[in-house]
Amino acid sequence: MRTYIALASIALLLNTNITSSDVVQTNTSSRATLGNVCFAAACAKLGALVRPVGLIEPTRTLALLAEKQSIPQKKVQVSYLNIYPSYLGELVEEGLRLGYGPSDFGVERIGLGGELVSEGLKARARRLFGEDVAYDEGYGMTETWPLPGQLCSEGHLHFEPLMALVEVLGFEETKGNEEAAAKEGEEASCPQEQQPGTLVATPLPPYRDTTILLRYDTQDVVRPLAGPLSCELKDQPATSPLLGKLRLAVTHEGGYTFPRDVLEALEEDENVPLPARYGFWSVPAGGVGVEVLARSTDPSVRRAIEARLEERAVPVRELRLVEDRSELRHRLVPLRCDLRELSFDAPGASSTNAEVGLAAPSEPETRGS
Repeated sequence: MRTYIALASIALLLNTNITSSDVVQTNTSSRATLGNVCFAAACAKLGALVRPVGLIEPTRTLALLAEKQSIPQKKVQVSYLNIYPSYLGELVEEGLRLGYGPSDFGVERIGLGGELVSEGLKARARRLFGEDVAYDEGYGMTETWPLPGQLCSEGHLHFEPLMALVEVLGFEETKGNEEAAAKEGEEASCPQEQQPGTLVATPLPPYRDTTILLRYDTQDVVRPLAGPLSCELKDQPATSPLLGKLRLAVTHEGGYTFPRDVLEALEEDENVPLPARYGFWSVPAGGVGVEVLARSTDPSVRRAIEARLEERAVPVRELRLVEDRSELRHRLVPLRCDLRELSFDAPGASSTNAEVGLAAPSEPETRGS
C-alpha cells in the first residue's frame, strides 16, 4: 500500500494535476477503500487538503463545493473534484435547477471513473462549473490493481505495459477457445477501431507480488486499435474507450449494441435528465428497444431522442419514454450514484431518499484517476 501511494503521488506530481495549494473533494463510495485510501494519501503527500465527502445528497455536496474558506496557502474553494460520472450528472441537474453557475465554484479539474463517461455529460457539466474545467479520465479495478488506464487527448485508453500484460480477447471467438484474441488490422495507415473484445489483465511483479492473478477477464468491452498512433501517449498500448460491460450488451441481427452507444446519444439530449436512466433490449425487428426517463413524452421529444439514437448508429425499433422513474420497467444500466450513504448527511437532515438505502454494488468497485 505504501508503494502504491508513493507511485500515485509521483504520477500526480509529474502530471501537475494536483499541487500543495489544491483543495480536493472526493464524492465516491466509502466501499471503494483501496482507491480512496491511495488517492487521498497521495494527495496528502503532495500537501493538498483532502475532503472525503461520499455519496450524500447533491444539494449538500453543491453547498460544500461553493463554500469559501481561509486556510493558509490553500485555494479558497474546492479545486479538484474526484467523482463518479452518474453522481456528477446529479450535481449538474440539481445545480442548474438551483441557479448555480461557474462563478459560484472554484473547480479547476474533475477526476472521473468507475462508470462510462459521455461527451454529453462533460458538455453539460461545463455549464455548471465553467468552460475551462479539465477532466481526468482513468480506468482501474480492485481485482487488477494497480494497473492504470489513462485517456489521452485523442480519446484512446492507454495502459502502462510495465505494470501488467493487457489483452483484448474477442468474445465471439473465445467461447470455445481461451487463446483467441480480437484481430487487429494489418498495415493500417491510421488508428482504426477493430472487432470488440473484453479487457483481460495479468498484473506483473514487482507491482503485484502477492495475490497472483493470471488473465483476469474484466468483462469490460473495448475495441483494439490499429496503429500507428499520433497522440501524446502513442508509445503505450491502447484501445478504444470502454463500451460497457459485456453482460449489458445486446445482440441483434445487425450485431451488437453496447451501453456507450445508447448513453452517448441520450446524455447529449437536453430532454433527458442527468444521469440518463435507461435500459435497452433486443427486439425481433432486427434492432433494439430503448426505455428512458425523459422530461416529457411529447411527440417532439420522442422524435428528438430517436434522431440522437440514429445518429449514434443505435438501431432503435421501439422507444418508450417515461416521466416518472418508478415507471421504468426493463433491465436498467446500474448507476453508482444510487449507492447513497445516508449516514453521511448533515446532522439532523431529513433524507428524501430513505427508501434507497445502501444497495449492494452490481460489479467490482473501480477507482477514478
